[in-house]
Amino acid sequence: MAEKKRKKTGIGLAIWLIVAIIIIIVFLVKWETIHNNLIRAGILQGTIIEKEETPEVPKVEKKKESSKKKDSVTLKVQEQEDEKPAPVLKSETPKTETEKTQDKIVEAVTEKIVEKVVETAAEKVVEAVKEVKPSETSKPKVEPPKPAPATTTVKLYYVVIDANGSVNYKAVNRTVAKDSPLTNAINALLAGPTFDEKNCTTLIPKGTKLLGVSIKDGVATLNFSDAFEFNQDGIEGYLAQLKQIINTATEFSSVNSVQFLINGEKKEYLGSDGVWIGTPLARNSL
Repeated sequence: MAEKKRKKTGIGLAIWLIVAIIIIIVFLVKWETIHNNLIRAGILQGTIIEKEETPEVPKVEKKKESSKKKDSVTLKVQEQEDEKPAPVLKSETPKTETEKTQDKIVEAVTEKIVEKVVETAAEKVVEAVKEVKPSETSKPKVEPPKPAPATTTVKLYYVVIDANGSVNYKAVNRTVAKDSPLTNAINALLAGPTFDEKNCTTLIPKGTKLLGVSIKDGVATLNFSDAFEFNQDGIEGYLAQLKQIINTATEFSSVNSVQFLINGEKKEYLGSDGVWIGTPLARNSL
């Protein structure tokens, strides 16, 4: 965002410099016209029209003269009025050597300023264009869309309790990621049945977490958290939670039995009722 603002500022400055150059050039080209207008307005010294004082006409004393004399005086006055000079247009006052020197200095300084402004404006425009032009490094990298992770279908075993209170087991199909299928299947089992998997429930204690999984020689070693040890449904609950996990794990061809660990420790019995878990358990072990 800061880079875009800097680019816009450079372009704006270049535009203002170009406008200033144009104004200066127009001012220099039209200097004579502007100068004459200022002179006419009386702001600068120059051609000024002044009226000369009208020479006083000698007064003719009223004397009793003949009509001829009166006519002669009248003719002379008329001639004097006709000979009255027209207003003189004074020429512009010539400039002194000091004023000429000052004009030359101003002209030279103006030329230098114009050259510097043009040069600076050109540099700013070039820099702005370079910044605006997208470079190869600034192009956003378009990453190809990541392929969807591969999935696989697994069977999870939940509990179905009938009207007589008997505990039965039902397998449901679930789609999980294929990268660690056994781990993903056990975690899905611990999460419980979905809304669509009606009549299904789980007797695995709530809060149970899978801490680790390993498979060797057909034995899947599953490490659970402390919550796995406490089942409020007693012996039936312990047996059910073990069967749910054993049946789900042995659906994989690489697993024949399950060794249970609690917080990384191998224990002989699960819970106070004493369900044996000291050795790997297969489907027919319970």
